[in-house]
Amino acid sequence: MRQLLSALAYMHSTLQAVHCDVKPANILFIRLGKSPVIKLADFGLAKQLTDPNLNDRWGTPSYLAPEVMAGWPSTPARDVWAAGITMMELITGRQFAFPKKMRVSTCIMQNFRHDALLCGLLTQMLEPNPHYRINAAEALLHPFFHTLPTASAMVLWDQRHSRKKVTAPVTYPII
Repeated sequence: MRQLLSALAYMHSTLQAVHCDVKPANILFIRLGKSPVIKLADFGLAKQLTDPNLNDRWGTPSYLAPEVMAGWPSTPARDVWAAGITMMELITGRQFAFPKKMRVSTCIMQNFRHDALLCGLLTQMLEPNPHYRINAAEALLHPFFHTLPTASAMVLWDQRHSRKKVTAPVTYPII
């Protein structure tokens, strides 16, 4: 997730563009040397922030931010929402949909109450109001990411313990 958020922060601030279709299927996991690398793919729906067609509701429905569904213009906040949904799916291993009559923050607390930092980050990334939603650069500074080992440290750990077979999916190290 660090790498995904870094890519989004660069895209939003430097390229002045919105991806418009952030989802697990558009994230490539590549192992270059000893360190895993995440690559954001499929820029077919990406738009410049100056594009007059930012009101289009293009994208994968289950990853669309509430403001996009309501017909508001796309902003970088839509990519952060989709990254939050993606993060939930990487952690749980299942596709995620919010119950229609439940507040987003309540749903997050019910599913991730075991980790207060994770709940805090997801609540900020999945804030229904895009004006109050954390941006990608701010998300990278969240304390949640300071509690996790780096990907390179996890690769070294993996190499040292490669004799042990791990059957459960490891979620946090790639975040």
